[in-house]
Amino acid sequence: MGKRVKALIADTGWIMAYGALLSLFSFALQPLFTIDAGTSQAAGSMMLVLPVVLFFAYAESSVHQGTPGKRFAGLKVVNDRGNRISFFQALIRSCVKFLPWELAHYGIWQMVFSPNVEEPHTLIVLIASNLLAIVYFVLPFLNRKRKSVHDFAAAAVVADREVSAV
Repeated sequence: MGKRVKALIADTGWIMAYGALLSLFSFALQPLFTIDAGTSQAAGSMMLVLPVVLFFAYAESSVHQGTPGKRFAGLKVVNDRGNRISFFQALIRSCVKFLPWELAHYGIWQMVFSPNVEEPHTLIVLIASNLLAIVYFVLPFLNRKRKSVHDFAAAAVVADREVSAV
């Protein structure tokens, strides 16, 4: 699990660097985030979340079998038989992995634009995003292959580069 945390920290650094690059264009993009919650959510999803999800899917289905963080930590993503995963599997894995993040963004945009921040659906979405994040974190400790929700969804596993996953 230590290697996965190391990979997560390294990949978060890449995501933050990409976010910082986007912020250089904030003067031009700012109007997209002042119209309404839906437009703000869509703009954020298209500019930040979608590129990150696609990058993770590409990296994990590539010959490298992992993001820069996973490679740095000596890990790779494989299917349950120890082989490279397809782009479709990697895309499922990435979409499910970033679901709590996207739900949190949705809830936050609803709060920004809503006159009543205690609307039930907003609170439910924010609570769900946090509960999902906890499940994603705890689940690997409860199974032998250390798989999380996104690994089960994509029939994948994170393995040491030197050792087979099976």
